[in-house]
Amino acid sequence: MKKELQAFRSKSEQIIAQILMKYGIRYEYEKQIRVNEIQGNNKLESLWYPDFFLTDYNIFVELIGKPEDRGYMEGFEKKKNIFKNENIPVLFVFPHEIWNFRGEKPKQKKEFEFGVIISILLHPKTNS
Repeated sequence: MKKELQAFRSKSEQIIAQILMKYGIRYEYEKQIRVNEIQGNNKLESLWYPDFFLTDYNIFVELIGKPEDRGYMEGFEKKKNIFKNENIPVLFVFPHEIWNFRGEKPKQKKEFEFGVIISILLHPKTNS
């Protein structure tokens, strides 16, 4: 029986999910995690929902949706530093890695699938 795709927030997330399913890579979509954020002199615990958590690899996959937006990217830099400071393994994916924007309509890059799989496989698999 083929696993049905759930609703995703974007076509890019749907493509990532299809690739993961094709290669039998188990994931949780928007798995909740707790992180510590610094705001001023205060350390606050926050709940985040990264796009994908690869259960057998103990790594998150996070799509960076608006790299052309300066405010969004400032938030991304903050988020990237928190992932690093919290020792949370993450693979960031940018739209230009998925899509070829030449022409009238963006088309999926064929090499994206292999790049994602290679990046995942280079991360050690956990014992689960």
